Amino acid sequence: MNIGLIGYGKMGKMIRRLSEEEGHKVTFIQDLREKDFIRDRKATDVYIDFSAGEAVRENILMACREKKPLVIGATGWEWDCALTDAVKKSGICLICDSNFSPGMYFFRRIVEEAADMISVFDAYDVAGLEMHHKEKADAPSGTARALSDMIINAFPGKVNAEFYPKNEKRPPDSFHFASLRCGRIPGIHTLLFDSAEDSIELTHRARSREGFARGALLAAEWALQESGIRAFKDVMESYMRKEIR
Repeated sequence: MNIGLIGYGKMGKMIRRLSEEEGHKVTFIQDLREKDFIRDRKATDVYIDFSAGEAVRENILMACREKKPLVIGATGWEWDCALTDAVKKSGICLICDSNFSPGMYFFRRIVEEAADMISVFDAYDVAGLEMHHKEKADAPSGTARALSDMIINAFPGKVNAEFYPKNEKRPPDSFHFASLRCGRIPGIHTLLFDSAEDSIELTHRARSREGFARGALLAAEWALQESGIRAFKDVMESYMRKEIR
């Protein structure tokens, strides 16, 4: 598989190292900070985008013009109908997600199941905490937003996640999801379910960026055989069905 890397920060460099270890080849690198560009678009089979959010729209349109699959791990951008039309017209596969860690996929499944069960009992309140390294650009993270959506879908009466709590008592229809940025933490996400009798904590701790990079490579391989707008869960569910068979 010949890979084009859009964005060559820490994630881009990690993906390049792992891809070459697995026998793939990086044929394209696009990054304003990279002096020695690799620019072989024709040889590239699939693009992986971990660039800045403001560049994502043009990267999607570029992939559509070239009719090559695109995996997007960048956050801080918004989807619109024009992008949907462009992807459908091109016939490419576009996989977009806030987190490509297989472990985080399993964690989301666990959180979803737990929230469905616990939400039946009015005794439990809920909150979240996410921690990342001090250089992370966005707060809250895309993963924190995705986990919050799961809570809102599961808990009756919870309609809003307060990522930036006000200096006042929390409304009963909201819950807090705090963000902490410190040092070199790769990523920690915790959901807390608390009652007068006990407390339940679910936590996913990333040890390095390697899990995200391996997941992105798995998604890139899968995208070569698929089409349409997909999420990383589609990749994982397809992979698990194949392994079960």
